[in-house]
Amino acid sequence: MENLPGFWAVLSPIIFPVHFSHICDDLEECSPPPPPTKSSVPDCGACSARVNGATDALAWEETITAWVSGLQEEGFCGAQEDPEQCKEAVAFLIPLAFPVLVAQPRDWVDTFCVDIWGCEA
Repeated sequence: MENLPGFWAVLSPIIFPVHFSHICDDLEECSPPPPPTKSSVPDCGACSARVNGATDALAWEETITAWVSGLQEEGFCGAQEDPEQCKEAVAFLIPLAFPVLVAQPRDWVDTFCVDIWGCEA
């Protein structure tokens, strides 16, 4: 338990860029993944809806299962000092952390859409 903050600090830079890189996979003008060109930036309402939807998806059982499996089996845990302890920590942490993250206030979403993606109301 005492290593969880450090463990999360290693995991989050892996998880978030990959997870959010699929935010507009359904839009042809958004390929390759973000950041999109200025001409394809959604309006602020659409941007907020996409960011909130992607964030909500972190709490989906299939998302949690995919991340646990992926981190355990696709090289991350295998590269750690103690792969078995890593697998246990991933299986413990991800199902707890993702729903907590999803339940947090979303006041950052509009700022992200305006400041990072450059949407215009």
